Amino acid sequence: MYIVFNPKYALRSDEKRVVIFDSTDGDGWMSYIHPIHAIVLATISYTNNVAETESWFYENMGISKQIITSFVHSLLDNQEITYVKFGDMNISFPPNTLISSTEVNKRKFDDIIHISLNMNDVDLKTKRLYTSPDKIVIMLNNKCAVKCNYCYADTYTTSSDLNFDDFCNLITECKTIGVRKIELIGGDVFVKPNWEEYILFLLNSGYPVDFLSTKKPLKESDVNKLINLQYRGDLQISLDTVDETIHKSLLYAPNDYLKQLQQTFDILSSFRELPFKVRISTVLCSNNASFDSIFQLFSFLNQYSIISRWDICYALLPFKKGNIELCTSRQESLVRQYIRKIQLSYNPFFEIVLNAKGVDSKSTELLCKNQDANYRCSANVSSCFILPDGKVTLCERLYWNKNFIIGDLKQDSLAKIWRSPRAIYLSELEKHIDEKSPCFSCIGKTDCYGKNKRCLVNVFLRYGNNITFPDPSCINSI
Repeated sequence: MYIVFNPKYALRSDEKRVVIFDSTDGDGWMSYIHPIHAIVLATISYTNNVAETESWFYENMGISKQIITSFVHSLLDNQEITYVKFGDMNISFPPNTLISSTEVNKRKFDDIIHISLNMNDVDLKTKRLYTSPDKIVIMLNNKCAVKCNYCYADTYTTSSDLNFDDFCNLITECKTIGVRKIELIGGDVFVKPNWEEYILFLLNSGYPVDFLSTKKPLKESDVNKLINLQYRGDLQISLDTVDETIHKSLLYAPNDYLKQLQQTFDILSSFRELPFKVRISTVLCSNNASFDSIFQLFSFLNQYSIISRWDICYALLPFKKGNIELCTSRQESLVRQYIRKIQLSYNPFFEIVLNAKGVDSKSTELLCKNQDANYRCSANVSSCFILPDGKVTLCERLYWNKNFIIGDLKQDSLAKIWRSPRAIYLSELEKHIDEKSPCFSCIGKTDCYGKNKRCLVNVFLRYGNNITFPDPSCINSI
């Protein structure tokens, strides 16, 4: 039996500390650990043996074998988050940091092993990554195949988009500075000319593309391109209704749009085997939240065995486009009943996920996931968003808002932008709270701001440029 650093997790140097993160999930676990802890994990990853790790630390660093043994065993098959005391700090490690294994799994972490051990300069408190973001989201374009009346997206701002060479240079820099995950979105990626070249370069650079979403009816040539790219992620197709009248109230599209989408499903179904999964996304407004509308759509989708998942969510923001309204609480409650009825009566072969509440395909139990208690926004802490023209902002829903632009890739490198004065300022808003803000005298502000528990999008929508005001969900919101 060997002891192995869980392959689910990885280590990354970050100047004054080391990051341990979930390598399987771009928004998963991330915490800062002491370099010595990282070296222990890196060493045992190579030796797979506690005794050898103990000896190495005793001979090279004079650290007693007992200390190393205690540390290792506290993280071995730990089922919950484990806190390790270091000075006045409680350093957190994820569940199952080290696992028992019958197989040797030697992993080298040369950058960790050779990290500077200046104990006086270790920083485990700063919430923001020093060297570079862990994840970036690249918006290839802000153009869509249709215009949805419920959509919050900015599809109207025109810009001089980054060309393919600019894109390649960005990806190359990401590889150099340690960006781990890159997501590609639009607008609509499939509206971008030569979209396959962008995906291919990402794949060849070692960045897996695992999610693509579209409302554009795809042709057989598009599907073949995905297959030739050996795309292995999810292809999400947005479809809100199959009722022509309701459809016209929800979005502007060609008259034969629904017919074109059906052809897309027929094309996908014509392939004996697809290397990627097909999932459906439906946005509900008052117009399409009735049982008849939902059941009609379900009946259509249930014809196609290629579908693995059906995601249903609600329009997020108040809007004045078209003759539609947001769903009421009563409607949302009824929708949950409709989904349960469909699940119980028709046993669909695909998973149905309603907002954060899912209905498992093999069970009738509603699965509720409460995200509020542990909510932490990664924007400007471990992630950032690249607009089509190369401007860098915090979040896709902030777009070109000048208050949140932290740099421009046409002028500076991503590494420099990540450490720009504006980026640092926005990451340290607790130091700049307006005296008029309820946050100013709030006893919980250190925890709230320090753990990035405020959604700046919601703050901006409620208070405009008063970005140090509370999240609208806070009890102190005014």
